[in-house]
Amino acid sequence: MNLSSNLLRTCRQIYWEAFEYLYSDNHFTISIEREQRAAFKQRFAFHYVPWEFLPQSLQAIRHLRIFWEAGEILGTELRSQEWTNTWHVLSQMTGLRNLHIRLSWDHWGQGFVRPWYEPGVWRFHPIKEITAPKKFVIVLPDREGIDVGDIDVGSSNCVIRTASEEV
Repeated sequence: MNLSSNLLRTCRQIYWEAFEYLYSDNHFTISIEREQRAAFKQRFAFHYVPWEFLPQSLQAIRHLRIFWEAGEILGTELRSQEWTNTWHVLSQMTGLRNLHIRLSWDHWGQGFVRPWYEPGVWRFHPIKEITAPKKFVIVLPDREGIDVGDIDVGSSNCVIRTASEEV
């Protein structure tokens, strides 16, 4: 039993000594896809991340890429809440320096374009709260009639592009 507690103490010490390198120096990539949410019975969502990481771990993350299939956010109120909560979690990650979010939309059509891109629509209000990243890019799907300049990002450093503008 003594060996086990020593091993745990050693592991904890190694973890804390490596903490900065684990979170600050690495680039994290998260994929939020519809199939994943279904596999986890709709419980797989980015806003559950704070329960998986220690608060200091989230604050230490500097580089984050998210690939997000967001085709369901215009649906139910639950999906709208998931969308809002995800942006809230990102706003709490004050150590972020680089945030890159690529949204895909598998059910895209003219009926969805106007609600998504209409100026002042609630869907983009939470972006204004994400002010920590020096480099913050959101990539939206290519679609005719989209004017990304109409999306108010407040005082964040967010740059919104379409997929065709991605280098």
